[in-house]
Amino acid sequence: MLDQNLLAEFKSIVKDKYATLISFYIEDSQKYIDTILKEIADGNLDKAVFAAHTLKSSSRQVGAIELGAMADHIEKTCRNGTADPDLSQKAEELQKNFTKVIAALKSTL
Repeated sequence: MLDQNLLAEFKSIVKDKYATLISFYIEDSQKYIDTILKEIADGNLDKAVFAAHTLKSSSRQVGAIELGAMADHIEKTCRNGTADPDLSQKAEELQKNFTKVIAALKSTL
């Protein structure tokens, strides 16, 4: 679920701010996912791009590589305006994966 090497590197950089930053990550990421879900459902793919891009980057920083890859796929699909009938399903899978990431990160606190 989490790349332990990346997570250890993140911890070594942020030191005593780790718990606070993980809390911020969880809170902010849920907002980004909510935006992605809403904008895809509303057909506003261009509005989902920023949220997906930000989620991708922050997830990779905390070692959530799979979540970052999922966000990357959604970002690219939305940016290209590509018709993807499975995009809503992929966004739902993003939410499910994030739930697992939250549990994994909380276990490191």
